[in-house]
Amino acid sequence: MIKTPIGILDMGIDNLSILNYLSQVFKNEHFIYINDLENPDYEALTEDNIEVRVRKNVEELLARNVKLIVVVSNTIVEYCREYFDKIDIPVINIVDSIIDYVNENYEHKNMAFIATLNIINANLYQKFFKYNHLYNLVSDDIEKFLHNHKVKTSESFDLTRDLLRSVLKKDINIIIPSSFNMMLLKTEMAEYLPTAILINLFNIIEDKIKAALLTIENFCKKGRGSVEIIININKKDVDFSNLLTIKYQLTTTFTKTKKKDK
Repeated sequence: MIKTPIGILDMGIDNLSILNYLSQVFKNEHFIYINDLENPDYEALTEDNIEVRVRKNVEELLARNVKLIVVVSNTIVEYCREYFDKIDIPVINIVDSIIDYVNENYEHKNMAFIATLNIINANLYQKFFKYNHLYNLVSDDIEKFLHNHKVKTSESFDLTRDLLRSVLKKDINIIIPSSFNMMLLKTEMAEYLPTAILINLFNIIEDKIKAALLTIENFCKKGRGSVEIIININKKDVDFSNLLTIKYQLTTTFTKTKKKDK
Protein backbone atom coordinates (compact mmCIF):
# COMPACT_ATOMS: atom_id res chain seq x y z
CA MET A 1 0.00 0.00 0.00
CA ILE A 2 1.31 3.44 -0.96
CA LYS A 3 1.39 5.78 2.01
CA THR A 4 -0.54 8.94 1.18
CA PRO A 5 0.10 12.17 3.11
CA ILE A 6 -2.03 14.34 5.37
CA GLY A 7 -2.36 17.92 4.16
CA ILE A 8 -2.35 20.92 6.49
CA LEU A 9 -3.60 24.26 5.18
CA ASP A 10 -2.58 27.51 6.88
CA MET A 11 -2.18 31.28 6.47
CA GLY A 12 0.38 33.10 8.61
CA ILE A 13 2.40 31.31 11.30
CA ASP A 14 0.15 31.52 14.37
CA ASN A 15 -0.46 27.78 14.10
CA LEU A 16 2.94 26.52 13.01
CA SER A 17 3.61 24.70 16.29
CA ILE A 18 0.92 22.12 15.46
CA LEU A 19 3.54 20.43 13.28
CA ASN A 20 5.70 19.61 16.31
CA TYR A 21 2.85 17.79 17.98
CA LEU A 22 1.39 15.94 15.00
CA SER A 23 4.76 14.65 13.81
CA GLN A 24 5.36 13.16 17.27
CA VAL A 25 1.92 11.58 17.65
CA PHE A 26 1.65 10.24 14.08
CA LYS A 27 5.24 9.10 13.72
CA ASN A 28 4.60 7.06 10.58
CA GLU A 29 2.56 9.64 8.68
CA HIS A 30 3.75 12.06 6.02
CA PHE A 31 2.56 15.65 6.51
CA ILE A 32 2.48 18.32 3.82
CA TYR A 33 1.96 21.76 5.37
CA ILE A 34 1.19 24.53 2.90
CA ASN A 35 1.15 28.15 3.99
CA ASP A 36 0.23 31.39 2.25
CA LEU A 37 2.88 33.71 3.68
CA GLU A 38 2.91 36.15 0.79
CA ASN A 39 -0.17 37.92 2.16
CA PRO A 40 -0.55 36.42 5.64
CA ASP A 41 -3.44 38.59 6.83
CA TYR A 42 -5.36 38.72 3.53
CA GLU A 43 -5.65 42.45 4.06
CA ALA A 44 -7.21 44.50 1.23
CA LEU A 45 -8.24 41.31 -0.60
CA THR A 46 -11.80 40.61 -1.68
CA GLU A 47 -13.53 37.41 -0.62
CA ASP A 48 -13.22 36.10 -4.19
CA ASN A 49 -9.47 36.81 -4.24
CA ILE A 50 -9.02 35.02 -0.93
CA GLU A 51 -10.83 31.95 -2.21
CA VAL A 52 -8.66 31.92 -5.33
CA ARG A 53 -5.53 31.86 -3.16
CA VAL A 54 -6.93 29.14 -0.93
CA ARG A 55 -8.05 27.04 -3.91
CA LYS A 56 -4.54 27.21 -5.37
CA ASN A 57 -3.04 25.72 -2.21
CA VAL A 58 -5.76 23.11 -1.89
CA GLU A 59 -5.18 22.06 -5.50
CA GLU A 60 -1.47 21.73 -4.70
CA LEU A 61 -2.32 19.38 -1.83
CA LEU A 62 -4.77 17.35 -3.90
CA ALA A 63 -2.18 17.02 -6.68
CA ARG A 64 0.06 15.38 -4.08
CA ASN A 65 -2.70 12.87 -3.35
CA VAL A 66 -3.39 13.83 0.27
CA LYS A 67 -5.99 11.64 1.99
CA LEU A 68 -7.13 14.28 4.46
CA ILE A 69 -6.88 18.07 4.83
CA VAL A 70 -6.63 19.87 8.17
CA VAL A 71 -7.40 23.61 7.99
CA VAL A 72 -5.69 25.32 10.93
CA SER A 73 -6.31 28.96 9.95
CA ASN A 74 -9.38 30.67 11.37
CA THR A 75 -9.33 33.22 8.54
CA ILE A 76 -9.37 30.55 5.84
CA VAL A 77 -12.35 28.88 7.51
CA GLU A 78 -14.12 32.24 7.75
CA TYR A 79 -13.97 32.86 4.01
CA CYS A 80 -13.92 29.36 2.50
CA ARG A 81 -16.12 27.12 4.66
CA GLU A 82 -18.57 26.36 1.81
CA TYR A 83 -15.73 25.55 -0.57
CA PHE A 84 -14.38 22.84 1.76
CA ASP A 85 -17.79 21.15 1.81
CA LYS A 86 -17.35 20.42 -1.90
CA ILE A 87 -13.99 18.62 -1.58
CA ASP A 88 -14.14 14.85 -2.02
CA ILE A 89 -11.74 13.96 0.81
CA PRO A 90 -12.36 14.61 4.54
CA VAL A 91 -11.62 18.16 5.73
CA ILE A 92 -11.10 19.00 9.42
CA ASN A 93 -11.13 22.65 10.43
CA ILE A 94 -9.98 24.34 13.62
CA VAL A 95 -13.18 26.36 14.14
CA ASP A 96 -15.72 23.55 14.13
CA SER A 97 -13.34 21.29 16.06
CA ILE A 98 -13.03 23.78 18.93
CA ILE A 99 -16.74 24.62 18.99
CA ASP A 100 -17.78 20.96 19.08
CA TYR A 101 -15.29 20.12 21.83
CA VAL A 102 -16.21 23.06 24.05
CA ASN A 103 -19.96 22.50 23.76
CA GLU A 104 -19.66 18.76 24.38
CA ASN A 105 -17.46 19.12 27.45
CA TYR A 106 -17.96 22.57 28.98
CA GLU A 107 -21.51 23.67 28.29
CA HIS A 108 -22.67 26.74 30.27
CA LYS A 109 -19.31 27.53 31.86
CA ASN A 110 -17.51 30.86 32.28
CA MET A 111 -15.22 31.10 29.26
CA ALA A 112 -12.23 33.25 28.32
CA PHE A 113 -11.91 33.17 24.53
CA ILE A 114 -8.51 34.23 23.13
CA ALA A 115 -8.24 35.35 19.51
CA THR A 116 -6.97 38.12 17.27
CA LEU A 117 -9.21 41.14 16.89
CA ASN A 118 -10.20 40.13 13.34
CA ILE A 119 -11.38 36.71 14.48
CA ILE A 120 -13.24 38.13 17.47
CA ASN A 121 -14.99 40.65 15.22
CA ALA A 122 -15.86 37.92 12.71
CA ASN A 123 -17.88 36.19 15.46
CA LEU A 124 -16.86 32.76 14.17
CA TYR A 125 -17.01 31.15 17.59
CA GLN A 126 -19.02 33.25 20.02
CA LYS A 127 -22.42 32.72 18.39
CA PHE A 128 -21.99 28.95 18.66
CA PHE A 129 -20.55 28.53 22.17
CA LYS A 130 -23.05 27.57 24.87
CA TYR A 131 -21.80 29.59 27.81
CA ASN A 132 -22.70 31.19 31.10
CA HIS A 133 -20.34 34.15 30.66
CA LEU A 134 -17.97 34.69 27.72
CA TYR A 135 -15.03 37.10 27.80
CA ASN A 136 -13.21 37.98 24.56
CA LEU A 137 -9.45 38.56 24.94
CA VAL A 138 -7.54 40.13 22.03
CA SER A 139 -4.26 38.31 21.35
CA ASP A 140 -2.66 40.24 18.45
CA ASP A 141 0.31 41.56 20.46
CA ILE A 142 1.18 38.29 22.13
CA GLU A 143 0.81 36.33 18.87
CA LYS A 144 3.42 38.60 17.28
CA PHE A 145 5.67 38.09 20.30
CA LEU A 146 5.47 34.30 19.95
CA HIS A 147 6.72 34.43 16.37
CA ASN A 148 10.22 35.51 17.41
CA HIS A 149 10.62 35.16 21.17
CA LYS A 150 10.89 32.48 23.80
CA VAL A 151 8.21 31.56 26.31
CA LYS A 152 8.71 31.14 30.07
CA THR A 153 10.53 34.45 30.19
CA SER A 154 9.73 37.59 32.16
CA GLU A 155 8.41 39.21 28.98
CA SER A 156 6.12 36.30 28.13
CA PHE A 157 4.72 36.33 31.68
CA ASP A 158 4.15 40.09 31.53
CA LEU A 159 2.36 39.87 28.17
CA THR A 160 0.22 36.98 29.37
CA ARG A 161 -0.77 38.94 32.47
CA ASP A 162 -1.74 41.87 30.25
CA LEU A 163 -3.77 39.56 28.01
CA LEU A 164 -5.67 38.08 30.98
CA ARG A 165 -5.91 41.28 33.02
CA SER A 166 -9.66 41.82 32.45
CA VAL A 167 -10.56 38.33 33.74
CA LEU A 168 -8.08 37.89 36.60
CA LYS A 169 -10.81 38.57 39.17
CA LYS A 170 -13.49 36.63 37.29
CA ASP A 171 -14.52 33.05 38.00
CA ILE A 172 -13.14 31.60 34.76
CA ASN A 173 -13.73 27.87 34.21
CA ILE A 174 -12.03 27.39 30.85
CA ILE A 175 -9.59 29.24 28.60
CA ILE A 176 -10.16 28.76 24.87
CA PRO A 177 -7.26 29.72 22.58
CA SER A 178 -8.02 29.91 18.87
CA SER A 179 -4.45 29.34 17.62
CA PHE A 180 -1.99 26.56 18.36
CA ASN A 181 0.91 28.85 19.20
CA MET A 182 -1.05 30.16 22.19
CA MET A 183 -0.68 26.68 23.69
CA LEU A 184 3.00 27.51 24.20
CA LEU A 185 1.90 29.84 27.01
CA LYS A 186 0.41 27.07 29.15
CA THR A 187 2.77 27.76 32.06
CA GLU A 188 2.17 31.51 31.96
CA MET A 189 -1.63 31.13 31.90
CA ALA A 190 -1.56 28.69 34.81
CA GLU A 191 0.35 31.27 36.81
CA TYR A 192 -2.43 33.86 36.56
CA LEU A 193 -5.53 31.65 36.25
CA PRO A 194 -4.52 28.51 38.18
CA THR A 195 -8.04 27.09 38.54
CA ALA A 196 -9.07 27.54 34.91
CA ILE A 197 -8.72 24.71 32.40
CA LEU A 198 -6.77 25.56 29.25
CA ILE A 199 -8.35 23.40 26.55
CA ASN A 200 -5.74 21.45 24.60
CA LEU A 201 -6.04 22.26 20.90
CA PHE A 202 -3.37 19.70 20.05
CA ASN A 203 -5.41 16.87 21.56
CA ILE A 204 -8.61 18.08 19.92
CA ILE A 205 -7.08 17.97 16.43
CA GLU A 206 -5.32 14.68 17.19
CA ASP A 207 -8.65 13.05 18.02
CA LYS A 208 -10.29 14.49 14.90
CA ILE A 209 -7.48 13.14 12.70
CA LYS A 210 -7.63 9.70 14.30
CA ALA A 211 -11.38 9.52 13.74
CA ALA A 212 -11.02 10.61 10.12
CA LEU A 213 -8.22 8.13 9.41
CA LEU A 214 -10.37 5.27 10.60
CA THR A 215 -12.83 6.09 7.80
CA ILE A 216 -10.06 6.16 5.19
CA GLU A 217 -7.53 3.49 6.04
CA ASN A 218 -5.67 2.03 8.98
CA PHE A 219 -3.01 4.11 10.67
CA CYS A 220 0.39 3.88 9.03
CA LYS A 221 2.29 1.50 11.30
CA LYS A 222 5.45 1.09 9.27
CA GLY A 223 8.06 3.42 7.88
CA ARG A 224 9.28 6.76 9.08
CA GLY A 225 7.08 9.80 8.74
CA SER A 226 8.14 13.18 7.41
CA VAL A 227 7.14 16.83 7.29
CA GLU A 228 7.28 19.02 4.19
CA ILE A 229 6.55 22.74 4.43
CA ILE A 230 5.51 24.58 1.26
CA ILE A 231 5.63 28.38 1.24
CA ASN A 232 5.18 31.03 -1.44
CA ILE A 233 7.94 33.45 -0.40
CA ASN A 234 11.71 33.30 -0.55
CA LYS A 235 13.25 30.79 1.86
CA LYS A 236 15.63 33.49 3.05
CA ASP A 237 12.69 35.49 4.38
CA VAL A 238 11.49 32.89 6.89
CA ASP A 239 12.83 31.64 10.18
CA PHE A 240 10.80 28.95 11.92
CA SER A 241 13.47 28.07 14.49
CA ASN A 242 11.56 29.58 17.42
CA LEU A 243 8.40 27.57 16.71
CA LEU A 244 9.60 24.27 15.23
CA THR A 245 11.63 21.58 16.98
CA ILE A 246 11.35 18.97 14.22
CA LYS A 247 13.19 18.14 11.03
CA TYR A 248 11.37 19.21 7.89
CA GLN A 249 11.84 19.75 4.19
CA LEU A 250 11.20 23.31 3.05
CA THR A 251 9.82 23.80 -0.46
CA THR A 252 8.92 27.11 -2.04
CA THR A 253 6.64 28.08 -4.92
CA PHE A 254 8.18 31.54 -4.89
CA THR A 255 9.39 32.77 -8.28
CA LYS A 256 11.54 35.85 -8.47
CA THR A 257 10.39 38.33 -11.10
CA LYS A 258 13.14 39.10 -13.56
CA LYS A 259 13.91 42.71 -14.32
CA LYS A 260 12.97 43.74 -17.81
CA ASP A 261 15.74 44.93 -20.09
CA LYS A 262 15.57 48.60 -20.86
